[in-house]
Amino acid sequence: MTEERYTFRALPDLEAMKDVPIAGINVPTFDKMMELGNSGRYVEYMAAFRGALLQLFGEPLETSDLAGEAYLYLIEATDQQGGKWLLMPEQGAIGSQILGDPQDQSLKPVAEALLHLIETTKPADFEAVDYDDDTDNTATYGCKSGICYWSEISGNHLP
Repeated sequence: MTEERYTFRALPDLEAMKDVPIAGINVPTFDKMMELGNSGRYVEYMAAFRGALLQLFGEPLETSDLAGEAYLYLIEATDQQGGKWLLMPEQGAIGSQILGDPQDQSLKPVAEALLHLIETTKPADFEAVDYDDDTDNTATYGCKSGICYWSEISGNHLP
C-alpha cells in the first residue's frame, strides 16, 4: 500500500521488532481521540480503524478477545530514499493507535502518513467481540458495507 511518500507492507512476524523500543507516539493524537470521544464517534472510529487495516493488510499478526489487546499488526514503511521504519497499529488499553520507536524523530510523519491511509480506506466487512475487564463490558463491533457499528453489554459474554 502506498500513501504519497511511503510504501507500507505487513510483516509476517514480530522478529523485526525484537531490538526496537516500542511505545505510543501520539498517533492519532490525544486531542483527536478526545474530540471523537466527546462527539460519541470514537467507538465507530475504532471499528473503522480495524476494518481499514483488514482491507489494507489482511489479518493481524495477533488477536485476542480481550479489549486491551484486541489485535496487532507489524507494518514496514519505506521511502524512495531507502528509509525504513517499523510501525505497530493496534487496539490496546487506550484504543486504536500506532506504536513505534519513540526515540526515532523521523517516525512521526511516517506514522501520520499511515494514519491518513487508514482513515481514507473503506473498511473491510468484519465483526469482532471482545471483553473489557476494566469496565466489565462485552463489545460487539465491526463494519458492513462501509458502515461501522459498536454495541456493548454489561458482563463477560464471550462465546
